[in-house]
Amino acid sequence: MPIRVDSLTALQETSMKKATITIIVIVILVALSTITGCGRSQEPDVIPEPIMDTDSVVTLPDVTTITIGGMYFSGEILQALIDFNSENDIVQIALRDYTDETDGNWIAAQTRLQTELIAGRGPDIIFDPDKA
Repeated sequence: MPIRVDSLTALQETSMKKATITIIVIVILVALSTITGCGRSQEPDVIPEPIMDTDSVVTLPDVTTITIGGMYFSGEILQALIDFNSENDIVQIALRDYTDETDGNWIAAQTRLQTELIAGRGPDIIFDPDKA
């Protein structure tokens, strides 16, 4: 017995509906597993308050450290850094000379700096001796 065209169309529509519903269910399950899996912390929900004697607590100013990374820092820059750090208690500048870490190899220093920047661990400020 031959299959009628309208029966074939109905069969195709049913298959399409099933496929669409399956895709929607999969998308919902993936979204729910992503949402419920994110944001869970390994820390306990309740953190106990520390017990301390408030009479003996001394409040010190928070120190913010800014890192300047680069290559081949001159003596003038080093002296300016020393002067700044000795005059400021709240902000300190740390210097990171990538050429010192790579025995003066300019290419290796650039590669290390670029790798750290890509990884999100680079310095706060980048010093370029060609632009100074």
